[in-house]
This record gives sequence, C-alpha cells and structure tokens, in this order.
Amino acid sequence: MNDDAAPAIAAGEPSILVFDVNETLIDFESMNPLFQRVFGDARVMREWLGHLFLYSMAITAAGLYEQFFTLGQGLLRMLGDIHGVTVTPGFRSS
Repeated sequence: MNDDAAPAIAAGEPSILVFDVNETLIDFESMNPLFQRVFGDARVMREWLGHLFLYSMAITAAGLYEQFFTLGQGLLRMLGDIHGVTVTPGFRSS
C-alpha cells in the first residue's frame, strides 16, 4: 500500500468486516435432485437461491431478522405458487 492511501483508509476504517462464503462452504447443487423431483426442473434451485440471497439482504438492510431456514421455506412456497406446484411440508423437511 502506498503512503498516500494510508490516511484515507485510517479515516474511514470500517467497523465490521463481512465475508461472503455462500457456495464456498455450502454445496447448494446437492439440492438439485429435490428441485427436479418437486418442480420438474433442477434449475429452479438457482431461482430459489437467488431469491433467498435477495430477500435475506433486504430484510437485514431493513433492520429486521428472520431465520435463514424460515425464509427459505417461505420462498420455496412462493416459487411453488409461481410455478403452479404445490410444495408440501414433506418436501420442505426432506
């Protein structure tokens, strides 16, 4: 780091540090067979995952909190409505 940048960094030192580890530590692709079985298309998993990230960040930015698991379940039901598929409690717990 050059000396010119040091004062600017010190003046705006962040109070938190965030690491994005999604898909680094979790293999979401392992859920593809479940989405294939319920929706008939494994690509719906990526749609669900995109919504999960979007809504979790929006809720956090709004100063609210919801458990990731609960949010994921709600979004699964939402995608079922969008795709005309009934998402049963048995699927959500498998």
